[in-house]
Amino acid sequence: MKKIIFLMMLFAFCKVNAQQFCGKPDPNFCPGNVFTNGNFETLNGSPDARPDEDINVAKGWSPIWQSGSLADLYCQSTLPNPSFLLPVPGSGVYASMWISNRNTNSALYREGMFNKLQSTITSNSGSYTFNFNTARLSTGQVTSVEIGIYGVSFTGTTLPAPPTTEISPTNLNLFGAGNVVLLGVITVPAGANNTWANQTISFNTSMAGFPAAGINHILITKSDNVLPGLAQMYIAFDNFCLRVATEITGNFCGCANTVNLIKNGSFESGATGFTSKFTPMTKSFVPGTYTVVDGDGARALCANWLNAAACGREGKVINKFLAVNGQTGQQGPLTAWGQSVTVETGKDYKLCFNLGNLRQCCFNVDPKITIVYNDGVEQRTLGPITVSTNNNPCNWLSYTTVISIPPGATPTINLPININLDQSGLGDGNDLAIDDISLIKLSPLPSAVTDFGETISSIDASGNYTITTNCSALPAGVSYVWEVQEIDNAGNVLSSTGEYPAWHANPLSCNFSGYTFTANKRYRIIRGTWGECNSWSAVAHTYSKEISSNRITAQKDVNYKAPQKQNNNR
Repeated sequence: MKKIIFLMMLFAFCKVNAQQFCGKPDPNFCPGNVFTNGNFETLNGSPDARPDEDINVAKGWSPIWQSGSLADLYCQSTLPNPSFLLPVPGSGVYASMWISNRNTNSALYREGMFNKLQSTITSNSGSYTFNFNTARLSTGQVTSVEIGIYGVSFTGTTLPAPPTTEISPTNLNLFGAGNVVLLGVITVPAGANNTWANQTISFNTSMAGFPAAGINHILITKSDNVLPGLAQMYIAFDNFCLRVATEITGNFCGCANTVNLIKNGSFESGATGFTSKFTPMTKSFVPGTYTVVDGDGARALCANWLNAAACGREGKVINKFLAVNGQTGQQGPLTAWGQSVTVETGKDYKLCFNLGNLRQCCFNVDPKITIVYNDGVEQRTLGPITVSTNNNPCNWLSYTTVISIPPGATPTINLPININLDQSGLGDGNDLAIDDISLIKLSPLPSAVTDFGETISSIDASGNYTITTNCSALPAGVSYVWEVQEIDNAGNVLSSTGEYPAWHANPLSCNFSGYTFTANKRYRIIRGTWGECNSWSAVAHTYSKEISSNRITAQKDVNYKAPQKQNNNR
């Protein structure tokens, strides 16, 4: 923004610690946010250290061209211009810029900001909602203006050249043909004021013009439309929140009607949406590089490798997959594929993928991989897993595990997952194929399925009795276990059978053979269930003798909470 010089004296008194200066931010204002730093609170310095054009002080934000006007950044109590208004109520750090839908020969008031998303939004991956707040800070008589929201596919390091006028080039042409899509337009009316107003758009990733490689940036600027009158406002922005509205469901990890949280896990969108410590292939597929190919493309690189016409998998022909040309004789593993996803704390997730051994003719080193992830408490490593295909190039190794996210202080965390390829083997080969990476959330079975009734015998002359549960049939693929606990009046455990091995078998074991129930004690019986597509859950009933009779009563223990099982892929 173009400001008066005397404001620089005011900025000299601002504190360097922007979070302290602007108020405590809310890091969880938008669980599952695809935006990076959507509320501008993570900073590389004070937002008031410069008088204007400093959006890049906020992590994840940058200009939209090499030089020229860009958006501004301020603390909630900093006035951009003496004639302007502050946005109310205060919301910590906010961004602001001119939105000008005029047709002039100058680009002076053409401003914008550019956000690098936390992960690539791939085409045909469902619908998204996009919310943010605006407040008009400039005063005076104007007409309405339009804010344009654009999705951009941008993997380079050099931003576009600055525009020459307010309308040339258009926003759709800033990053080259096919790389920009208009996601939505917000109209800010002439009567807008400085009170924060919520704005919302939604878009579907199957929309016409959505970049084939997906979008990894969002561009916020004026729309490409020229509007009548004095269509020019100085507007504040805050709390950008972009998240999934409806996701595409399918059969992932062998579980029907599930949502894959991994973006581009099938690699059908090409080499996008993931990170790798290997180098993308340019001219030749040399050791230390990776590429995304289909079966025929892989065979063109090496005649020993997969052929889509000959190799089927799970009833379908191989399409694209990630091929990694691993090195040998090196030190330790290197990340072949990595991606971060937002997951809920205290929940279980199922991770699965397919691995292929792209063999060499002689002295082949079988690839050896490890899976490394951070569950919010500690870094965990699974493996190593050796990918051996018994000399058959059509064989794929399917790997499945359950990742349990511990309960945490926040509803969600960012879960980084890496597939690392060991490079310490001696010989040739060590070439790896990866495909069909999926991460799905597991839900517990409904209580109507997991709960149970019981038949209780009379107390015999020795003061003992038996319990036989009325077991309902469990769905296919579901396992169960029983546990009997002796408890005190407060429900504290005095002794326990643990997960009793003899009571795991199918058909259902329901009479607790070998256990003696005594009338003068209190008991809790727990039934735990889990399955290929269901997380661990448990229900409990308690049993005790009535004081006024010689009868045992049972009731559901509504206060019992099943402990979470770490990696409960039994």
